[in-house]
Amino acid sequence: MRQKNKKKKKKKKKKKKKKKKKKKKKKKKKKKKKKKKKKKKKKKKKKKKKKKKKKKKKKKKKKKKKKKKKKKKKKKKKKKKKKKKKKKKKAPGSRRK
Repeated sequence: MRQKNKKKKKKKKKKKKKKKKKKKKKKKKKKKKKKKKKKKKKKKKKKKKKKKKKKKKKKKKKKKKKKKKKKKKKKKKKKKKKKKKKKKKKAPGSRRK
């Protein structure tokens, strides 16, 4: 390699001015919200509360089943036979009745 006879220029050193460092505010990264797919909700029909009217109860006619009536046997009261007291014949001459 050939030598270059060029004189090297001395670089003047520039005095660096000290720069005050500015505090950088950290920017908060905004998180991107993922869009959720909305599920279609089935609308529930609201039941209207009806005021309760007092209804007269209709009596349902029940079909009467014919029941065979059992005849009750009447218990015959046993008549107590009164024992007839035999009258004693009074002895002649006694005052006893």
